[in-house]
Amino acid sequence: MKNIAYHTSFENFFRKLFHYFRTLPEESLPVEPQYAPYAQQKNEHGFNLINLPDFRLLIERHFNEFSAWKEYSELSDNVILMGQYGQVWNDKDGSHYKLNYIPSVVHTLYGLFNNSFRYKKKIADDFYAQVESCLYEEDWIFSICAPVYNLELEQGTAEITGESANLRLKKIDRNDLLLFVPSVSHHGFGVNAYTPLLRTMIVTEESHKKGEPSQIGEETQRLFRRVVAALSIHQRQKFELGPFYAKPKNFWPFLGGTLVAYMPDEIHTHHENKRMGRKDIAKFRSFWRVYEPAVSKNAWIELASQRMLRLFYEMRQEDSIVDMMTILEILYLPESDAELKYRLSTRCATVLAPTFDLRKEVYDIVKLSYDVRSNIVHSGAVASGTSKKLLKAGLNLHDLCMKLQEYIYISLETFARNPSLRNQLEALVLQ
Repeated sequence: MKNIAYHTSFENFFRKLFHYFRTLPEESLPVEPQYAPYAQQKNEHGFNLINLPDFRLLIERHFNEFSAWKEYSELSDNVILMGQYGQVWNDKDGSHYKLNYIPSVVHTLYGLFNNSFRYKKKIADDFYAQVESCLYEEDWIFSICAPVYNLELEQGTAEITGESANLRLKKIDRNDLLLFVPSVSHHGFGVNAYTPLLRTMIVTEESHKKGEPSQIGEETQRLFRRVVAALSIHQRQKFELGPFYAKPKNFWPFLGGTLVAYMPDEIHTHHENKRMGRKDIAKFRSFWRVYEPAVSKNAWIELASQRMLRLFYEMRQEDSIVDMMTILEILYLPESDAELKYRLSTRCATVLAPTFDLRKEVYDIVKLSYDVRSNIVHSGAVASGTSKKLLKAGLNLHDLCMKLQEYIYISLETFARNPSLRNQLEALVLQ
C-alpha cells in the first residue's frame, strides 16, 4: 500500500462501522427489494426478488452516531475522492464523503462479504488496493462492452482483430450479470428485462492517460458496430448492439458504479435464442477476415451495414420497409438517374436468385416493396391500390419485412465478398 495513512484510517473506520451495524437488530435495518438475475442450464433463467439493506437510508439514520467517532474524522482527513475518470473532487462541505463515498464502499464491501456485515480483512484490503491503484495509476484501462444476447460460445474467447482495437467475444460469468441488471427504481440503468438471456459480450479495452477526455474512440465504436453487423449478416439473425459500458480499471463499483453511455435506440429489443459453437466461431472469423477490409475500403458497404443495425430498433413495419429499401438502393444503385424502381428490381433479381422462377419472385417483391416505400414516404401509409397488390401476392407487411431482411443479409454478404460486383450489375443483367 502506498498511502499508509489512508489505508489505516480506511480499515479502522469501516471495521468499526461494520461491527456497529452487526449490533443493530435485524428488523431495524431498512431494506430495499432488488432483482438479482439467475441463469442455470439451457433456458432456465429469470430474476429473484431479494431484500438488501438500503445503505443510504441506513447511513442517514445512524450518521449522527458514527460521525462523532475519531475514526470518521481520521478517514475524512485522509480520504482522496475521485471521479470516474481520475478527477479529484474538492469536497469542501463533506457531501461527497457522506453521500457517495461511504454508502458506495459499504454497499460494495457488504456484497464482497457475501451479503454480510461480518468484516473480512483480506477482502477489504483487496478492495482498498483496487481503489488505491486508481489513485496512483497514470494509465487507466476503459472496458467497453456491447452485449450480444444468448450467443453461446463453446470456448472462452474468440479474438477479433480490427484496425483500431482488439475485440473479444467473452463469456459472461453469472455474477457479472449483476453489472447489467436494470434497477427497479431507475429503468435507464442496465440493459433490459431480457438480461438473464445474456451469455456473451463483445469486449475491448482502451488505455487513456488520467485527465484525458472520457469519450470512447470513434474508431472503436465503428469497429463495434461492424462486428455486430457482421455477426448478423453471417448468422442471418439480429444481434443486438446495446449501450457501451465504460469503466476505469478495477474501479467500476466505486462511487456510482458502471457509467453508461446511452444508445437508447438500440436497446430494449427482444430476440430469439442464438447459439454459436466452436465450428461457427471459426466460420465467423473466416467471414470477418473478408468482411472487415471490404467495409473499411468501401464506404457504401459500411453505410449499408450501419443502416442495417437500425432494423433492430423497435419501430413500425412501415419504417422498417423504408429503411430496408434504402439499404437496397445503397447496394444496388451507384447511379442516381431515372428508372430506379426497374433497375433495383432487375438487379436484385439477378444477384439474389439462381433460377428464372426465383428471379421473377424477387423482381416482383422488390418492385412491390418500392411502391410500398413510395406510398409511406409520400403519404405516411400504404395506398389502397398497393394493399390490394400485397393481398394478391399473398403478403402482409410482416411477410414483406421478412423477405426484404433476407435479401439484405444475402446482398451484404455478396457485396462484402465481391465489392467490384456493384459496378458490373448492368452488364450482369444484360447477360
